[in-house]
Amino acid sequence: MYYSCQRQTLKNVCHKFLHEINVMTIPTTIGRYEIQRELGRGGMATVFLAHDPVIGREVAVKVLPREFLHDTHFRGRFEREVKTIAALDHPYIVPVYDSGMEGEQPYLVMRYMAGGSLKDRLEQGPIPYTEAILILNRIATALDEAHAHDIIHRDLKPANILFDQRGEAFLSDFGIVKLAQSTATYTGSGIIGTPAYMSPEQVYGDRELDGRSDIYSLGVLLYQMLTGKMPYAGDTPAKQMMAHVIEPVPDILSARPDLPTECQTVIEKALAKEPTSRFDTASHLVTALTRPEPFWLPPRDEPQPAPSPTKSWPVWGLVVGGIAVLLLVAALLRGGGDTVATATPNGTATLIAAQLQIPATSTDTPRPSATPTATSTTRVETAVTTPPDTATPTATQTPTHTPSPTPSATPDKGPEAGVLGQSAGGNDIEMMRFGNGPGVVIFIGGISAGFAPSSVAVMEEAITYFQENPTAVPAAITLYIIPRLNPDSSEAPGELNGRINANGVDLNRNWDCRWRSDPNWRGERVEGLGGSTPFSEPETDALAEFILAQQPVAVVIWQARINNGLISPGACGLRPIASEPLARTYSLASGYEVADYEDLVSQEVNGDSVNWVDWQGFPAITVLLPDYDDMDWESNLRGITAVLQTSTN
Repeated sequence: MYYSCQRQTLKNVCHKFLHEINVMTIPTTIGRYEIQRELGRGGMATVFLAHDPVIGREVAVKVLPREFLHDTHFRGRFEREVKTIAALDHPYIVPVYDSGMEGEQPYLVMRYMAGGSLKDRLEQGPIPYTEAILILNRIATALDEAHAHDIIHRDLKPANILFDQRGEAFLSDFGIVKLAQSTATYTGSGIIGTPAYMSPEQVYGDRELDGRSDIYSLGVLLYQMLTGKMPYAGDTPAKQMMAHVIEPVPDILSARPDLPTECQTVIEKALAKEPTSRFDTASHLVTALTRPEPFWLPPRDEPQPAPSPTKSWPVWGLVVGGIAVLLLVAALLRGGGDTVATATPNGTATLIAAQLQIPATSTDTPRPSATPTATSTTRVETAVTTPPDTATPTATQTPTHTPSPTPSATPDKGPEAGVLGQSAGGNDIEMMRFGNGPGVVIFIGGISAGFAPSSVAVMEEAITYFQENPTAVPAAITLYIIPRLNPDSSEAPGELNGRINANGVDLNRNWDCRWRSDPNWRGERVEGLGGSTPFSEPETDALAEFILAQQPVAVVIWQARINNGLISPGACGLRPIASEPLARTYSLASGYEVADYEDLVSQEVNGDSVNWVDWQGFPAITVLLPDYDDMDWESNLRGITAVLQTSTN
């Protein structure tokens, strides 16, 4: 027997009574599935662990209430809804394997999740911030997938977030609330769901819902994970529901003062009473927690500094101490200025950024700093400040940019060598600049240099090509080429050792989009391969800051390998934010196919540089070369040329 117990005064007694009745009537089989034990029960389903003798695997069988059958049209609706749910083929959604009717009992067969639920974890207290973001990101991308198919979850809560045996989070129970809503009334008012997680429009009961209702529930989950408490309390379900409608958004920093300050801004937007004031997608909510300057914030009212008349280069890791230097930086950010090239002892030109907008990063690990070895002369309006000279006198070089008050009418177009920063092993990360236009394009090779020498070779060939053909860089473009982002890596084509830096970290796994410390490598989990935190490595930290400061119109990163080559656009969520046109451009010119690499190989790439870049709103693609030592130059030259030409628009 299955009943729905709703009156608060009878709920405990009723559930105990029903449990005793149902324990005696647990079936031995449902369909072909051999029932082993009960896993749990709620108001809308009972879940059993079962064995599938045909496939030979354990499954979860979710049995729905018989009262669903009171609706004469339920069977047809049930079949349609199951097909819709089963079509949600997403790596973070618990898959539905099968469905059917056992007598008059509808059931669903799903993947068995051995790691329990988020509800179980929350019983032990709040979730650590980093872990909460990882869970939230997986659930957000699952929600975005569902919303893209016009499917709303309607009952997002900890009990519906399940973990597999490796501790990975998955979203379950799509469509069950919708089925219930069309067949039964559990509260007597047409409102179905879980009061503690209901959006205001759900509480009203007569308003049309869309994906932003789920985003509200996601905000409730975020608050609960970080504080261990609910944002709205009430001693009855009705009072708790009304709190969502009438009470102001709580201050999460009062409950957890140690949290980043942006958490409160995100909570306020996620729990906005009106759907139009919330995030557009679930992934945007997660983005707002991880980006220093969230793209969804309204423009600032204060005037922004005018752009510098010339491009500036960053030199991260340069130690400059003292209050005078801080005042100098502040003055530069206010007024702009020119940059002057100086020489290092080895003769490599280094340019100091006059207007460097360095955002905060998501790592607590300080970037290694280097002892200054170069003279820097920087103009602030009409004042010139010259720090003490520590450069080798013989390593002189004529400055490319002079500190004259009037910018040159024909600014230098390079080529100009520079240093992005230093690797974990203390090696320079070199780069070249070509052109001086307003649109910035960044080409990057060697993120896993020893693993894919071809990615370094194609960038070295590109440097040679643009040195010999400077007019190939359009006047509207500044092109930066970083041939070897990972100078620490050993020469080991196709092997893991070729991917890691001096700290043993795979740089392409050290980004904060779906980051984890122990990512998969060819199906095996490797502890520490992703680093201690996102951007813990000086290479990724420096490149991330450079990208955010330059605001590029295109970022292309070369790796290997896929037979015949491949273009993979960056995307953290369901679809790329900005990268699809760039992928098409490169594909049409090079002849490489466009595909999501993760979908192609049926595995998740934790971190991934281009995913993170796209997440910031900049077009970014990975070019996967045909082999570890095959740079396929002619095909890639066509792609490179096409990117530069289209980036001028």
